[in-house]
Amino acid sequence: GPGSGKGTQCDKLAQKYGFTHLSIEDLLRREMSSLSERSKTIKEAMESGELVPGLEDDSFRHAGAASTGDDERSTVSVLGTEQNLYSSIQEIVTELLKEAIASNLGETAGFLIDGYPQELKQGEDFESQIGEPSLVLCMDCSSKTMSSRLLKRSQSSQCLDDNAEAIMKCIETYYQVTEPVIAYYESKVPLFKVN
Repeated sequence: GPGSGKGTQCDKLAQKYGFTHLSIEDLLRREMSSLSERSKTIKEAMESGELVPGLEDDSFRHAGAASTGDDERSTVSVLGTEQNLYSSIQEIVTELLKEAIASNLGETAGFLIDGYPQELKQGEDFESQIGEPSLVLCMDCSSKTMSSRLLKRSQSSQCLDDNAEAIMKCIETYYQVTEPVIAYYESKVPLFKVN
């Protein structure tokens, strides 16, 4: 979950075992720094207050935009057709993962994908377009610990959006959304909960 230490643990595992650590957050930030069409779509989603998968910190997820407080998905008109921004971002994330994996094949013992999938559909898309994971690690961290870490992080970044209420909502959403993901992978591949 958010603030569970998954990025830190992925870095340690990658270093120790020769894996490539792919952070969805890092992939999205790197793409946003480019002038690509994908970058424009990501920025548009963030500016509209849309949740961007992989960006768990509200200061990046909403890019300073005021959150509407609801879970409606924004839509954008693209060449005369309406396209759901959230679906567009999902496609971009999958494309970024495919590209990162392809560019590192043969140079790694495997891949640790940090912060993904967050929802069942993401896992299904990953499997159909990239492949099934050989195992899944789930950082099993209490909501109290995650909340404490995220509050400390928000204080150091001086992010006004990361108050205790927003953080608890983020953690609650994490539990609701990932429960089916965990159940799905428990029945398919080895799933290890690490606390």
